[in-house]
Amino acid sequence: MAEKKKLMLSSPKKVLLDPKTHTVPSLKKEEEKKTYTKEEKAAILERLSQEAKAGKSAEELKEEFLSYFPEEEDAWEKSSKASLPSFQEIVSSSSYDEEENPLILMAEENGALRALSKNILLDSKGEDEVAKKMLRDEFGRLSFLSLHYRKKEEILFPYLKKFGIEDLAERKKKDEENLSKIQELKRRIEKEEGAPIPEIRLLLDSLESVIVDENHFLLPVLDGNLSEEELSEIKKEMDTIGYFLIRYPKK
Repeated sequence: MAEKKKLMLSSPKKVLLDPKTHTVPSLKKEEEKKTYTKEEKAAILERLSQEAKAGKSAEELKEEFLSYFPEEEDAWEKSSKASLPSFQEIVSSSSYDEEENPLILMAEENGALRALSKNILLDSKGEDEVAKKMLRDEFGRLSFLSLHYRKKEEILFPYLKKFGIEDLAERKKKDEENLSKIQELKRRIEKEEGAPIPEIRLLLDSLESVIVDENHFLLPVLDGNLSEEELSEIKKEMDTIGYFLIRYPKK
């Protein structure tokens, strides 16, 4: 009878039971979820924002973001694709009424801007009179983006500066360049000089990069640090300026 061959395996390691619970202790303690302070979260988001401006791809940014906050994949996806990112899920929890939360309203404006941008790109390719009229109307609405940028710069920037966010002057400069380009293209389209599709695409790409900066970095930092009293005061200030592309107050 042939002798069975023994498989040569490495010697099994002896596992000791926990003397208190009499169970096998976790072998993955080093993989336990790390928690971050508000200051650490703000620093992480600001660094990712700088990497985004330096040209890091969306997939790379998402991968790095999830390496810090692996439980927030759904929040990242909402912020990328929908009009209402879950800020409370990303950075902190709050009992503040979402309908009154000025940060949520800013995100809703970004969602409406994304929808308008898609329509602009579509109508810029049209050659009939209907498409031309739609494009003129759309650039008319787009020109009110100044309301959104004004709220961000006059009301939110001082808080962001307090929380250690840098390059605010650079961000303001980009906003001003976007608004200037919008007015230039609006005049050309109204004069029926034709829709300069390459320039429109560049503008829309620039607007999208600002949306990403706000949705993924600036607004979550604010949401993680502002008190309910501060949010209420910000809301009052924003009401005096007005809203872009969204109807508020809600009935």
